[in-house]
Amino acid sequence: MTNQYEVYHANDLFAAYQRVLAHDPAPLLPTYYHKVADVQAEHLQEVFVLTNTREQLWWYHPQVRPVPGAQPFRSTSIGDVIVQHDHVWLVDQTGFTPLQWDTSHQQRSFGSRLWSRIRQVFCSLRKRF
Repeated sequence: MTNQYEVYHANDLFAAYQRVLAHDPAPLLPTYYHKVADVQAEHLQEVFVLTNTREQLWWYHPQVRPVPGAQPFRSTSIGDVIVQHDHVWLVDQTGFTPLQWDTSHQQRSFGSRLWSRIRQVFCSLRKRF
């Protein structure tokens, strides 16, 4: 049975690798990663293999759907992240370490902040009239 996974590459691979070496159990900050692909696979190891360039570039595998506009110029490496629903795994030296996304520090986009402010102003104007 195949499962749907998402693959995120670290924006700073050196810093992500240092985190792995330090065995840092703190939740991961989503802003430090960018999504590069959706993958159909049976298990985590298969996701890792499919997103590594061997005989062909990894984004040409039929089970891999690259994210439009993402820059998948490297293979999945130690310090990158694989996600399945609410489960998050950090690619470790000898496998995968389950962790969590840290959503408490997640920054909202400019559009999201702008829309929120427009709603606040609109609601305050409605109360006046």
